[in-house]
Amino acid sequence: MNASIPHGPPGAAPAMPSIQTAADSADLFVATLPSTSLKLASLGWLVSGVLVLFLAFRLLLSVRQNPTGAALEGAHVFLGLMSFAVVWGVVRGHRGLSVVGLFVAPGVGALSLFALLTGSIAGLLGMSLSCFDVVMMAVTMTEVGRIGRARKALRQSSLAG
Repeated sequence: MNASIPHGPPGAAPAMPSIQTAADSADLFVATLPSTSLKLASLGWLVSGVLVLFLAFRLLLSVRQNPTGAALEGAHVFLGLMSFAVVWGVVRGHRGLSVVGLFVAPGVGALSLFALLTGSIAGLLGMSLSCFDVVMMAVTMTEVGRIGRARKALRQSSLAG
């Protein structure tokens, strides 16, 4: 018999020692780190946000200041800032903001289509980024949940310890 294997009473399962060490917090920290696909999705959202804000600046320079123009500019700025919020939330593990991202991306695509129809070739980039953002957000949704759960567990373990 191997003496290193702990044995319990006859017929019972072997007794396994409880493993609660500092490695648990290190494992939780590693679980909070974004994967490569999540980093790629975040990069796509960053580029989308910057592009939409540049398109808003383009509209500011070219559209007469009337209520319709102001509404279009406001929509561009709002969706550009929401793109940055989605990046922040996705990397930090907020699943709600990743769901918001699924609704923001088609809006970015629609505003990019408007930009393309009004003569800006940047609209093609915005529409392709919109499709990329929707696909990557759907693919990384479970990773965002994993990061959120790990951050919550890490906070609770640091408060308890």
